[in-house]
Amino acid sequence: MNLTGHAISYEWRGFDPVLVVYDGELHELHLADVERIDIQVGKEIRCIGRFEDGEYVPCPNDAVLTGTWRQCPDCARPRIPDLSCVFEPKCDGSLCGVEFCSRPHVVYLAITGNLLKIGMTSEERQRQRLIEQGADAYAILRHAGNRLEARNEEKRLSALLNIRQAHSKKDTLSQMRRKADYDEMKYTFSQLMGDIFPLDATPPGFHVLSQYPIELPIRRVPFLRPTSGRHSGRVLGLKGRFMIYDAPGIYAVDMSDIVGRRVKMSVNFK
Repeated sequence: MNLTGHAISYEWRGFDPVLVVYDGELHELHLADVERIDIQVGKEIRCIGRFEDGEYVPCPNDAVLTGTWRQCPDCARPRIPDLSCVFEPKCDGSLCGVEFCSRPHVVYLAITGNLLKIGMTSEERQRQRLIEQGADAYAILRHAGNRLEARNEEKRLSALLNIRQAHSKKDTLSQMRRKADYDEMKYTFSQLMGDIFPLDATPPGFHVLSQYPIELPIRRVPFLRPTSGRHSGRVLGLKGRFMIYDAPGIYAVDMSDIVGRRVKMSVNFK
């Protein structure tokens, strides 16, 4: 399959990673089914547009972006009037009346190999968010009524347990040299729970995420290549934001960073 267009989404549907490319119409590439890939990724990042009543609407300004965001303010505004509120919400949703901030949220503990992370996300997409991060296991530590409340609790638990709220790409990729040891993870989890829950309380459930389309451990830590440029080789699998491929040599590309860029690709399916 050959395809050239604008990458507008990289998402996990359960354990099915999907890249969506727009070339006048939407194309969905189910990456777990890919055997070999040859993809040229552009440097420039342009707004991915938005979905309106279930229909895709390209950015009317074809806006060029810098930094983290993949939407310009105009395309993001119907859902999130202030993009900075994604990371640091300014209110409980009452100031702008946006459902994104006022919906129920959760604070979670994610375990990836031997890395621990405290995070928060909306309650309705908690499992999806953990899969997006490539977690091997997780637990929901707190339920919150809105995004601001969850963010405050995330920071409190992070400080209380001395657990980070983020890890570097390099550290995350290093875990692919390990086979997931769920017994060890569950023991670590049970020890932590004693620090924040009284003995007579019912501890949160421990959930395993083990169906990623990749076989671990990989023989060496993948080398993360810059997103822009060419990525060509045999696909070894995907986990979280990373596609791992053999070129020869083991390499990784951050698929979430491809979003917003122009791609030209040739794909061979299994």
